[in-house]
Amino acid sequence: VGGIRTVAERVDHPIIYYVPPSFNSGKATLAATLSQKAAQVEKRCVLHFRDNYTLDYARLNPDTMAVPTMQIDDKVITDSFDLCKYLSDNYPGPGDQQVACSGKAADMWEFIEIVKAWDEYMF
Repeated sequence: VGGIRTVAERVDHPIIYYVPPSFNSGKATLAATLSQKAAQVEKRCVLHFRDNYTLDYARLNPDTMAVPTMQIDDKVITDSFDLCKYLSDNYPGPGDQQVACSGKAADMWEFIEIVKAWDEYMF
């Protein structure tokens, strides 16, 4: 179980650590791609069971040492749902803004809650 941590040092652009076949990484990278920060996001592919067990990565994500992990602003986010929520709340993309303006934000979040339950280990 990940979460959101506030850290002392701000990053100048978002960095997302992901593993391509990871479903949770896919949810997080999709959210980043749809956000206002899309053009600024640096994507770093992690070789699972190698890179995520280094001392530097353990310092970045001591909770789970898993993916996804995003550094953004003064935050380190280590859960795909929390990452989706943070981006939508702080950097909504055009689609998020359109849904909010149409009064259907609750419907969007209902769907996101369903997707939240889809996890790596269910397949």
